[in-house]
Order: sequence, then structure tokens, then C-alpha cells
Amino acid sequence: MIVVVSGLVYLFLAKEQQNRLAYRYENSALKFGLIGLDGKVILEPTFSRITNFNNGYALANAWRLSTIVSQKAEDENSCNWHDCVTDDLIIRKNGSIVKQIRETSLKSRLLSNAIYPFRAVETPGGCNIVGQDGQRVAGPFDRCLAMSGDLLIVQKDALSFLLIPGFSVRPLPGVIAANSGSSNKIISVCKKSGWGAVDRSGKFVVPPKYLAVENEKYGFVPVKVKDTEDGVQVWQLLDLRGLPKIKETFSRIDSIQPGSISVAVMKSGEQQMGIIDMKGEWNLPPSHDAVELVDNNLAIVRSPRNIERIYNLKLKSFSKPFKALKYLGSSLFAFKTSLGKESKFGLLNADGFIEKSPIFSDITPSRINSHESNNYPASILVDGKNRWGWIDGQGNWLINPQFDEAGTFAEGVAYFAVKPSLSNHK
Repeated sequence: MIVVVSGLVYLFLAKEQQNRLAYRYENSALKFGLIGLDGKVILEPTFSRITNFNNGYALANAWRLSTIVSQKAEDENSCNWHDCVTDDLIIRKNGSIVKQIRETSLKSRLLSNAIYPFRAVETPGGCNIVGQDGQRVAGPFDRCLAMSGDLLIVQKDALSFLLIPGFSVRPLPGVIAANSGSSNKIISVCKKSGWGAVDRSGKFVVPPKYLAVENEKYGFVPVKVKDTEDGVQVWQLLDLRGLPKIKETFSRIDSIQPGSISVAVMKSGEQQMGIIDMKGEWNLPPSHDAVELVDNNLAIVRSPRNIERIYNLKLKSFSKPFKALKYLGSSLFAFKTSLGKESKFGLLNADGFIEKSPIFSDITPSRINSHESNNYPASILVDGKNRWGWIDGQGNWLINPQFDEAGTFAEGVAYFAVKPSLSNHK
């Protein structure tokens, strides 16, 4: 009898522990909802993550604890494969579910980026290609290797193909790997002889003989030619015919913008960065620790001692120095005049005029080139805790700081997140 009672008590306590862990897990993680530009909540906090909207659809996911809850679930931030299950969903702006999907690990990174018109979805029968609305447009395939714009590399029966959904399927004999990018002109693929790139017809425009081929931008294709004996990489810029567009080689090709490219060369055994134009002439000589091109005419340049300045490519002039700079979009920068736990961000325009003195804990860049770019997620201390809202380009609050997390606006909608209180459960 004692054994039976003890067993019942143990089962009761185990069930109660599972319920408590499930409640703690369910309510300790951030919950994501949707908000409009007018500050009105469109969807109450429901999901565990929501991406930006594209053509009326977004990816969301919601986790739930599995039947057997691991003791590790007592860690409120853990989500082990044996503790919980993630449901991947495609949703509309009102939060209604269009379709439940299971993403491939390859495409989970690509889904949140609006430049990809398709998604790769893993099913028991193979990998399917679906549109933004979740409807299948091609497949199933054995594997989905890579995506660049609307160009996809897939495999079926150990053979690789270039797929352009709705247009063509081209065999790619000997292709064993591929890299994702953003160009819809070419996509980099690999054969045993090396890396190259094929165009939309499946023809090799960059021969498969390089150590690496990066994403094409504005007609330039960076390729890695070799590694020197002392470990220095040698890169070159080709055109879409596979011919050298600039004769010089570089130890690094960082960013390509219309009219300018940030590159690095080796000087006295150290890598130094600068900016060249489309003909290979130096606009900013290579004497800097880091160069970040942020739009056609502006860059953030870091010099020794972690001093950062805005560089105007047209005027070939620098702003005054700052301890930290972050480009937000629309020629607006966030800046810090000091570093450390208590340092704050302010707002600065490209001419060096301070729009807002440093008061923000953090500011998130807008979606650059978006018509909704004049609003920025920002956080500030409220009662000792960081709270997120949205500000305009002068640092005025458009939506007051009240959330644990906030996203950039896309198609008039942004996500916000809150952490539910645990105090109501006993």
C-alpha cells in the first residue's frame, strides 16, 4: 500500500512538475505580435518569431513543448530538440495562418530576406519549391542546394539542375555544390575542377577553376584566385563574361556599391582598406583598419585607436571623429561619443549636424531603400529596463517605448515582442 501511494504521489508530483515547466517555458520566452505605423496593435503577442512581410506574407514560428519534458526545460532560455517542437507557419498581416510548413536548414536563412521570391520546403517526399503564399511551384527534388534571386540549384537522382520556376530547367553535368546569393543574372556553382558561375541559360560565364566565386553585384564578380604561401588571399574582379574588369588584385573585396568598391591590400605585412572606383582608381587610399560602404556616396571609416568617421566619397572629406557609428538609412547615422556600459546613441546626419543628443540604448537601421525608412526601432531605459519603440529621423517618438523587442516596418507592419509575466502562476 505504501508503495502504491508513493507511486501515485510520485506520478502526481511528476505531472505537476511537467505542468509547471510547461507553463514556465511557455511564458518565459518572448511572444511576438504585429503593430501598424499608427501604433495600433494588429495582432496580439502570439508567435515566438515573425519575419518582415514581403508581398503580404511573412514567416512565423511557434514552439510547443513535446509530450516528454526534459529537466533541462527548467532553464527558461533552453529549447532542446527533445523538449519542444517548432511549428513553421506562413501568415498574413492580420496574423491568420496561410500554411504550416517545414523549412530546410538551407533556406531558413533565406526566408527572412525579401530578395528571395521562393522558399524551399522539406517534406517526407523531398524538397519542394513554394511561392510566397506557400503554394508549390516545383518539386519534389532530392536536395535544394542554393538560391540566387529566382535562380535555384536542385538535385534529382544525383544530377544537378538550374531551375527557374515557371521558365526553365537546365541540367548542370558535374556540378556538386552551389552557393546562395542575391543576383538574378548568375549563380556560383562548383565542379571538381573548382568554383565558377552559370548564367540563366546554364552556361558557364565564369569558368569553374577558382577557389571561390562570390555574389555578383553591379556587373562585378569577385573570385578568389589563390592563397599565397604566407596565407594571404588573392582576389580579383571579373565581369559577366569571366574576364578581368580591374587588372589589380586584392587581399579582400568587401562591398560593391554603384560607383565604388571597398577593398584591402597588404602593406608592410598588414591588411589595409580603402575605396576604389569602377575603373580601379583609389578614391580613398588603403590606410585604414575598416571601411564600410553604406550608400553610393558615404562610408564609415575606422582608423587606429577605434576612431570612426563618416567619409564623403564625392567631397573626399571626413566628419569629426566618433567612438562608434552605425548607418540607419536615408543619410542618417547613430553615433556614440564614448564607449562603455552606460554609453548612449544619438542621431547625426551626413553633414555632421547632430539631430539628437545621445539618449538611446540602441537604434536599429531601417530597411534601406524602403519608402518606410523614416522610422527606426530604438530602445531607452524605462524604470531601469530597456524598452523599445519607434523614432523618426529627429529622434522624436512615433510609438512610445513599451516593448521588449521591436522590428523594422515593412509594408506598413512591424513586429513587436513582450515577455509575459510569470507572477500569476502558483
